[in-house]
Order: sequence, then structure tokens, then C-alpha cells
Amino acid sequence: MPNGEQALEQDHEGEDIAEESSEWESPADDDEDESDESDDEEVVDSPPHSERRSKQHHDPAGRRAPRDVFVLLFDEEEVPLRGRRRRDKELSGKAPEQQISLNLDLELARKNLKTARDEVAAMGEKMKQALEKKDQDLAAAQKEAQEKMALADKKLASVGKLEQENSKLKTVVSDTNREVERPKKDKDKLTEELGILKANKGELESYLGQLAAKLVLKLEVITRQLLICQLFSGGGEVSWSNMIGVIGRDLFIYCLHRLSRWEYGAIASLNRDFNSLVRDGDIYRLRRKNGVAEHWLYLSCGNNPPEWEAYDPSTGRWIHVPNMPPAQSYVWESLAVGTELLVFGGYGSVALRYSILTNSWTWLADGMNTPRYLFGSASVGEKAYVAGGADSSHNILSSAEMYDSETHTWTPLPSMNRARYICSGAFMDGRFYVIGGRTSSDEVLTCGEEYDLNRRSWRLIDNMSLGLNNIAGGAPLLLAVVNNELYAADYSEKNDLKQYDKVDNKWITLGKLPLRSKDNGWHMGFRACGDRLIVIGRPNNSDGEEVVELHSWTPDGQPPVWNLFATRPYRGPQIVCPVMGC
Repeated sequence: MPNGEQALEQDHEGEDIAEESSEWESPADDDEDESDESDDEEVVDSPPHSERRSKQHHDPAGRRAPRDVFVLLFDEEEVPLRGRRRRDKELSGKAPEQQISLNLDLELARKNLKTARDEVAAMGEKMKQALEKKDQDLAAAQKEAQEKMALADKKLASVGKLEQENSKLKTVVSDTNREVERPKKDKDKLTEELGILKANKGELESYLGQLAAKLVLKLEVITRQLLICQLFSGGGEVSWSNMIGVIGRDLFIYCLHRLSRWEYGAIASLNRDFNSLVRDGDIYRLRRKNGVAEHWLYLSCGNNPPEWEAYDPSTGRWIHVPNMPPAQSYVWESLAVGTELLVFGGYGSVALRYSILTNSWTWLADGMNTPRYLFGSASVGEKAYVAGGADSSHNILSSAEMYDSETHTWTPLPSMNRARYICSGAFMDGRFYVIGGRTSSDEVLTCGEEYDLNRRSWRLIDNMSLGLNNIAGGAPLLLAVVNNELYAADYSEKNDLKQYDKVDNKWITLGKLPLRSKDNGWHMGFRACGDRLIVIGRPNNSDGEEVVELHSWTPDGQPPVWNLFATRPYRGPQIVCPVMGC
């Protein structure tokens, strides 16, 4: 290429460069150019830059285009550079509007960027806090885990100790079991020996009883012989010491205390010494001390004053009791204590005592501190207890007293919680009970009271007689105790035999009574005689026959099966039937 043309071309290129530099002074110009280029692209599709470079490099003429021509390879057509400049000027009028739009978009983009940055910062702060909390939770969990591990180690250590202690305990238990087995074997051996001793004791007691009986027969023969000798020789009374001095009084009494009470009358009739021996009560005291007791039923079936007879269940015999001194009463009450039978009448103003030691009646000079009638009573051994009732002025009482048959004295006791009369008494489990009765306003009481002999105090028991006969105008409750179990004859229409449940404080029906009361219980008797229950009353189908029947049953856990064992004449209007055990 000649140098002139080359210089001219350089000049044109310099102008182009200057123009281009003036067009790209600002980003807006760039945007305008880009927009112009995009508009140009709508008119002319520009070939790729690589293609342009390729055509420039592969120009067959091997030379550059003229300076006023810009070569574009697009379908082999060339666009003059001046035309492009003209087009750019036409499009430059649209630049302000596009510039404003771009500025708004840029501002919005900046705001969005700031918002995004703020959100990212907030999210970062939250993530930081969450990570810190996680770290704290992890530290707490690690601490808790360490504590649990330490506790587990302690527990494991304690378990180890417990296993050691358990092993030692097993050894001790094993040794203890061996030691226990030894007393068990000793107990079995002792039980066997005790059985042998009991058998020997029974044989010895039987032998002593037979010996005592033989002794009594011998004494009768000797007494008769001595009396004959005394009659012919003119000597004095046959003495105790001359006959059994070699035996001794205590041994002689020991032999006699095993005899039946039936024999004591014959012994007392031998001579004055024997009579004195029986009358001083030493035999009965020894019997009481050794737990020897015979229960006799004393029965009165009418007349005024009552006529009495005694029934001995061991022999089935009836023994006549001397007549009472003349006395009159509408209602008679009685109780047996020790070797005495006490009878009260005349609204408490009449009191008599029958003694089996003397076989005679006496007026009871040492009467109650507060004479009473329709009271509750019970006895145990030589002591009797009375409570409630009404005095001679018909005042209802809550006071109580104890009678000692050995000293013939009455001792006041603490008063009950409730005043009552027409009540009943019972002695059970070492305590005195007063049950039922009525108040001064004739209100029927269903509560009972328990007297503790050791504490000398009363305890009120609600509803103790609930479920028994509560009949207006009826007799006191008919109660009896056998082997520390309380029974009642319910003389109401149901006519049931019932047993008291101490745990649940209620009455359980066992079965029917053999007799039915015809007058609300007043002509009916119900007593415990040893281990038997006895019911006394008019026959169910009497048809005018003036007798009473006596039925018995021994509680055995089964429904009652009554046995008629006696009948007695009935003279009315009241049946009185205390039981004496001595």
C-alpha cells in the first residue's frame, strides 16, 4: 500500500477512535450503544465477530477496506460507516427515556440489594443465636450426661455393694433357716411330749377323781363306824384330825375339787368338819383357780315369789332349791355370780341371795348403792356388773355398779354415756356390754356401750343392736355368750337366731329358733350354759298345755339343729333362768 494512502487510512482510524471514545464516556452511553446495537440487530443481523475477523483475514485482495466503508459480512453485503453513524444519531433521541428507566431499575436493584443484605444480616444473626443456643444446649446435655454417668457409676457401685450385702444376707438367712428348723423340730418334739403330758394329766385327774370318790365312800363307812363306836362308848364328836389327819387338809381339798358339785352335799352331810370344809368355799376357789367349772341352770317358771330348781347338764338331774322367803313383785330379775344367786323385785326394793354353800336364802342387806329394776347385767367369776335401769322413782339411770361375791360389796363404776332401761348385758372378751333399751321418752336405743375394766371407761357403739327386735312394749334383748361369741334370740315375727359380727358391727342370721314367743319375749328364756345355747319357752302348739320346753344347741359353724332335752311345768307369768358356773 502506498504511504499516502496508509497515512490517510490512519487519519480516518484516528477519527473513528476519537468518536468512539467520545461515545463511551459514561455508562449511560454504553447503555445507549447497547440499546442502539440491539435496535440495529432488529434491522441487520450482524455476523459473529469471529466471522468478521475471518473475512478480514481472508480478504482475497489482501488489503483493507476504504476508510469510509465498514465491512460487515452479512450475506456478502457491506454497510457504509456513515449510514451507521446516521442511524446512531436517530436513535440517540431515545436515550433520555431509557436512561431514566435504567436509573429507576438501578435504584430498585440497590434497594433490593440492601434489603437482601439486611435480611442476610438478620438471618446471620438468628443463625448465630441459634448456634449459640445449640452450643449451650449441647453443653447442658453434655453436663447432664456427665452427671447421669456419674450417678450411674454410683448406682453401679451401690449395686455392687447391694449384691455383696445380698450375698451376706442370703448366707445369714440360710443360717437362720437352719436355726429355725432346729426349734421347729424341738417344738414338734415338745408338742408330742405335751400331748403325752396332757394324756397323763387326764389319766391322773381321772385317777384322783376315782380316788376322791373312793375316799368319800371310805369316809362314809368310817364315819358310820365311828358314830357307832361313839354311841356305845359314850365318846365325843368324830373329829377331822382323827379321820384324815394323815392326808392333810389341802390334799384332801385338791382331791375333792375334781368331784362333781353333785357330790358336795353328801360330803357336807358326813360331819361338822366336812360341812365346814364345803361351806367356807375353798373348794370352789380352787376350782375357779384351776379353771374347773360346772354350769347349772336355775329355773323359775312362775309363782310369786318364784319357785326355783337347778338343772345339772352333766347328769341330767333336776335339784330342788329351797323356797324363797315370802315376797311380792310384778317383775323379777336375777343374776348368778360366784356361788350365789341374786334375785331382785319390787322395783329394786326387794333383794335376796341364795348361796349354794349354805343351800339357803337370805335377805340381801348389802344391796346396791342405787336400787334399780329392768337393768342390764352380766357376771364373770366372782364378780357381777349392773348398769342402767330405773330407780324406785322411775328415773332412768346411766349409773353402773360392780358386785363382789367374795366380799359381798357393791362398788360404783363410771356412768354410761346414755341413760337407758329395759336393756340387756353381756360379758365378752374381758369387757362388759350394755345393749339396747329405751330412753326416758320411750325412744328405742340401737346403740350399745362397752366398759373396759382396766381403763374404767365406757365406749359408745352405734347401731350395735340394729337388726334385732325393736318392739314397743317388748322384753329386753335376749342375749347369750358362748366362747366369747355373742348370740341373740330375735323374738320378732322372723323368730331368728343371730350372731354378732364384731368386725362389721352387724348381726348375721344363723337359722330359726325352736320356739316362738307369744308375748314379745316376756315369757321366753335364752341363756348360755357352758358351751351350749338354751332356749326356754312355751311349745309352738301348746293347745293350752301349761309346760315349757328346754332346747339346746352347741354352736359348730353350721345352721342350728335344736335338741329338746327337758320340759317343766309352767305356772306363769314370767320365765327367769340365770346360769351359775362354778
